[in-house]
Amino acid sequence: NNPLRYQTWYAMAEFGVQYRSHKWGVGYEYLGEDQGIGFNTSLATNHKFLGWADVFSRYSNNDGLKDLFISYEGRNGKLRWKLVGHSFASVRGDHNIGYEFDFELAWRYSRKLEYKLLVANYQTQDGLPLAPATGYDLSTWLLSVTYNL
Repeated sequence: NNPLRYQTWYAMAEFGVQYRSHKWGVGYEYLGEDQGIGFNTSLATNHKFLGWADVFSRYSNNDGLKDLFISYEGRNGKLRWKLVGHSFASVRGDHNIGYEFDFELAWRYSRKLEYKLLVANYQTQDGLPLAPATGYDLSTWLLSVTYNL
């Protein structure tokens, strides 16, 4: 019963290489737009895909969104880490929205107990007028402790 009639595209491609406990990857995510209406779904979280600062988690980007990202994951004993760099651009107008760098460090103390630090740093470039959160630099830090029963 949606009164708007539009069609948008979504695409995601990733390529990765792993050697022992090190993994490198590159990916591209495309969330299209049609008639000023951006791709939007309530069936998934943007946090996993569009950066951990959650700049893009609560709105539908009317200009569409392109995300080019690179990643590196590693592990040494009980310690593991992950780094991800994002470059965000709009589909319509091809504006350079901004960049984000994500870092995760986790230490599994025991089979049941894990400590984790997440850091996300978003740096705006052009931003988007209809998405105010993209116009401001944002740093997010999260420290968690997980205990599995």
